[in-house]
Amino acid sequence: MREYLEAELRRVRVEAEFIMAKYGVKSLEELDTRIWSGELRESDVFYDFTKLDFLLDREDKFCKLLKDLLEVNDY
Repeated sequence: MREYLEAELRRVRVEAEFIMAKYGVKSLEELDTRIWSGELRESDVFYDFTKLDFLLDREDKFCKLLKDLLEVNDY
């Protein structure tokens, strides 16, 4: 289970980093700021924005699951 979660976490991080690099940002919030400032058109980045949001949510979930798994295995 641990290996699967670690592999999925790596895959999600790589995909998220690819999207952020595409727009020259380091976070979803920075991408949102660039949209609101008019640097990027929302219609042009909508798919990537929603995918990045999803990927970052998955990253958080995988990290939590790994943490929980490691705590269980400490006993």
